[in-house]
Amino acid sequence: MKQYALLFSLLALVSCVRVEVLDAPWGETPQPVLFAILSPSTPVQVYLGMTNTVNDSLLRQCYPEAALYLRQDQGAWVALTRQSGTNTFSLTHDSLLPVQQGVTYELKAVLGQDLPELTGVTTVPAEVARIASASYVVTDTTVHFTYKGDAVQGRLQVQWNKLDGQEGGYHLTDDTGESLDLVEGQTTCTVRINDYLLPRAADGLTLWLTTTDAHLEAYLKTVDLVRSFDDLSGHVITDILSAYAGVLPAFSNIHQGVGLLGSCVQDSFTVRLTNYAND
Repeated sequence: MKQYALLFSLLALVSCVRVEVLDAPWGETPQPVLFAILSPSTPVQVYLGMTNTVNDSLLRQCYPEAALYLRQDQGAWVALTRQSGTNTFSLTHDSLLPVQQGVTYELKAVLGQDLPELTGVTTVPAEVARIASASYVVTDTTVHFTYKGDAVQGRLQVQWNKLDGQEGGYHLTDDTGESLDLVEGQTTCTVRINDYLLPRAADGLTLWLTTTDAHLEAYLKTVDLVRSFDDLSGHVITDILSAYAGVLPAFSNIHQGVGLLGSCVQDSFTVRLTNYAND
C-alpha cells in the first residue's frame, strides 16, 4: 500500500522543470476525463470521469457504456474491467499486459455512440534512478507531536545521480508518502533537510525515489493540491479529481478529452537507525 501512496502523492507536488503551460482545454460544458499513472510496481488502474458537473448521479458512474483498452508498442488491445459501481477500471490479470520499463503504452476509451474516443500515450522510463547514499542525524531530541506520532528533529541528506537523457524528473518521498523534494537539471542531485521529523519509535527510515516520464512531470507543474492520500484502498483517483471540483490543471495529454496518461519507476533506500531517540 505504501507504493500506492507514494505514487499518488506525486499529485501533491509542483515541479521545478521547464514546461509549456497550456490554456485549460474545456469550458462550461462537461468534458470526459481520463487519468492513469503506469508503473511496474503497481497494478493498472484508470479513472474515467468528467469535468464541471455537480450531478452526483452522473459522477457516480460516468459513461456507463464506456469500454477501456490498453496496449503496448502497437500490439493487441487488452480490455480493462470497470470496478462495480465506480468510475475506476483495472486489468483483471496484470500478467495479460505487464507494465515494463522502456515500453510505450497507449490507452483508449470508447465512450459510446456519438461520443468521442479518448486516447493517450506514455513511455515508461527505461532506467530507474538509484539513491546512492542517505543519512539521518538527530539534532534535537525534544519531542514533537506530529501526524506520524512523537518525533524528534534531525538532518536528512539524500543523494542520487541524474540519468542521461531522462526527460522527466525525480520525486523523493519518505515511507509515509510525504513529499521531500522534486529535483531536475543536475548531474548529482542532493537533498538536504535540516528539520526533518522522524518518529521516536522508528528503527529505520525508508526513502522512495520516483523517476517520472515527461507527461507526469509536466502535469505536476500545473498541480496545486493541498491534500495527501494514505492508500488506494478506496476511490483515491476520484478523490484526487474531486479536489478540483471538476476542474483539472491546464496540462493534458489526452486526445479528445482532458487528463493524464503518465508513467514512472521507483527505487527505495532504507536508512538504519540505532537507539537514536535516546542519544
